[in-house]
Amino acid sequence: RPASAMHWIFRHEPKAIIVEDDLLPDPSFFFFCEEMLEKYERSEQVMLVSGRNNLGEWHGEESYFFSRTINPWGWATWARAWKNFDFLYRGWSEKSRGVFLEIFQDEDHAAFHDYNQKAMQGRFCDTWDIQWMYSILLKKGLSIVPAKNLVRNAGFHDQATHTRFDFDMRADLEASSLTFPLDHPKQVEYASRGRQFDRWNFLLEQLTTFKNPGILTAIHKMTSANGSVPAALAERYKDVIPYLYPLKNRAESRQVLLHLQAHLPENGFLKNLLNYF
Repeated sequence: RPASAMHWIFRHEPKAIIVEDDLLPDPSFFFFCEEMLEKYERSEQVMLVSGRNNLGEWHGEESYFFSRTINPWGWATWARAWKNFDFLYRGWSEKSRGVFLEIFQDEDHAAFHDYNQKAMQGRFCDTWDIQWMYSILLKKGLSIVPAKNLVRNAGFHDQATHTRFDFDMRADLEASSLTFPLDHPKQVEYASRGRQFDRWNFLLEQLTTFKNPGILTAIHKMTSANGSVPAALAERYKDVIPYLYPLKNRAESRQVLLHLQAHLPENGFLKNLLNYF
């Protein structure tokens, strides 16, 4: 398992760069990770360096920013951060929604993670990255995200373990090169640049599941008509309802799609979603 491999690595090394076999990083990814691992080695709040930017690029003067988004598609971290990893996923409580609201400063984002984490309690989970994400979030940790995407994920196909949908827009996002020397943020903080990125990345990850937007819209209308979800509908669509936030935020979701279109002008799935939104 990847988690076992990481345990072994961090028993022997204080820091590491992790790239799985279906990832194609730009060479600048490695220089970026190396510099970040050195610069923030003693910054306890910084727990992960990501090479992936799902939005292609993100506005701002600095070469990178601090985020709550945890992406395992080309990343780096320290043994001091990995020691917080909890494979058994035991962090949820009745107070979790408030904790997530404090972390993200976003009601939709907080509600989704509260549902998601609660649903995982007591269940065997064949992933490691979801547990790693919550291990970081519940420590109120930060990740470093480059201003440009540095890693292409070539692992979207029907034989993949998790990323089986080749229509996923993120599959077509190419790796770019980061310019050196880097322009560094003045301080370590979760600022507006990171908050807005996290919000749009959250909507994007949900939009990638919208293969049948008409059906999802019908479910959304049924489950939101009276302000509260009837118990029978809530049970029937319990695994769908948490992924309908793009329909609640249609104008903002269209902005996300238009932003991504600049990087994926020929993506048919994206074009269909733009026609719908």
